[in-house]
Amino acid sequence: MNSSLGEQIRSMREKRGQSLKQVALATSLTQSFLSQVERDLTSPSVASLRKIAEALGTSVATFFSGGSPNGRLVRKEARAMLVHPMRRWRDSMLTPSLNGKLQVIWSVIEPGGGSGDEPYAHESALTSDFDEIVVADRDVSSALRLVDELKDRRLNALRVDVTRRDEVEQLMYRADVIANCTTYHYGLELVRSAIRCRRPYVDLGGLFNTPRQLELGPEAQSAGVPIVLGCGATPGVTNLMAQAAAAELDSVDRVEIAFGSLRPLAASPGLLDTILEEFSPTTERFYFEDGRFVAVPPFAGARVLEFLPPVGVLETYFVPHSESHTVPRFLDPRPNHVSVRGSWHPEIMKAMRVFLDYGLTSEEAFPVDGTALSPRTFLRAHLLHRPPALDSPVAFFLRVDVTGERDHKSKATSYRSAHPTDWGLAGTARMTGVPMSIALQALARGEVARAGVMGPEAAFSPEPMFAQLRARGVSVERN
Repeated sequence: MNSSLGEQIRSMREKRGQSLKQVALATSLTQSFLSQVERDLTSPSVASLRKIAEALGTSVATFFSGGSPNGRLVRKEARAMLVHPMRRWRDSMLTPSLNGKLQVIWSVIEPGGGSGDEPYAHESALTSDFDEIVVADRDVSSALRLVDELKDRRLNALRVDVTRRDEVEQLMYRADVIANCTTYHYGLELVRSAIRCRRPYVDLGGLFNTPRQLELGPEAQSAGVPIVLGCGATPGVTNLMAQAAAAELDSVDRVEIAFGSLRPLAASPGLLDTILEEFSPTTERFYFEDGRFVAVPPFAGARVLEFLPPVGVLETYFVPHSESHTVPRFLDPRPNHVSVRGSWHPEIMKAMRVFLDYGLTSEEAFPVDGTALSPRTFLRAHLLHRPPALDSPVAFFLRVDVTGERDHKSKATSYRSAHPTDWGLAGTARMTGVPMSIALQALARGEVARAGVMGPEAAFSPEPMFAQLRARGVSVERN
């Protein structure tokens, strides 16, 4: 059989006189997704393909081709194969009969080829009462796979290029609330678009955009729209932990925020970019002290801190985070000092020191065999091509220590946050995505009364947010 998977499905559907709408109703898949499958623009999972096959009165085995099994043992070279149109994974039939009651399929998925669990959309689909959730991505096939995986009729996938203002704002006008889940590079322009469209907006914060986003506060106030920056784990949950601790004090001296992350170095392009930026010699990092920002070099401010197990004791260092900008501005009482420290697995921190010492995080290009290449460009590509393994549980834990005075006496208050370690490799993403979804739903319910550009500490009350986090398995406790 030489026709493609999509062509086979369309041919079978048309021969049976079924419309896309009828197959969509029978499978609980969306018409847009089925259309993309038939045009070989995306690849269905085995579970989705089974549903499609059943709706067409056949079995998954119909779509496999080749192979010549002989007897009960099916050797590798004799397996019937199904190569998905996007060429990101392939399935092999391990059972000799294509028509038997038991059919065993072996799936080989290339890096990046699986239908991934996007935590923001996943959490919103599970817990919200939204009428429609639009998953927008420049790579619409990824968005469609997510929609297919979540199997929620409220979900729709659209192709949107975040660098195209016209595409972005056309979608924003259609929405009631916006969650920007892209990397920090796009935050400034997306805030401007949200203000122009007068749409409430949340994002995950940024290393560099936060001061310029905050400057748009008067425009957001004039538009009557709330723009809440940094609604993930840190920034995000940490801001609310600081707010809860400060509420116990008459005056606040120091707010010291920290995270301990045990995860692979190159878990994703975005997470790799973050750690390379945070310890790059060209990145501006600082802490807030007595009304001014104090710049520091990489690996400055070393402090050994203890997080909840299994993270335990880590040496942490100053990192450039949004809390340094928003907490001094919005926390009540106002603090004299705000700093953010962070650390990863000790083996990763050793590697980062080597990268720094040998200039491998530099973005200054030089010729290599006639091609201009920066050390960081090579390092990033190499680490993504061959991600280093890490033999440890994945965890992304938080702590916030606040000191000040209560009734003219010194007082210190600490909060700790952790997530279930059985979240596995999804731990970092879920620890970020779950708070983002909770914030988005609160924004949609009109729980943010003020307009302007603000941090979470100015938008939300801590305890209701903590209760929502605990309901989803994230602990936030006063130490």
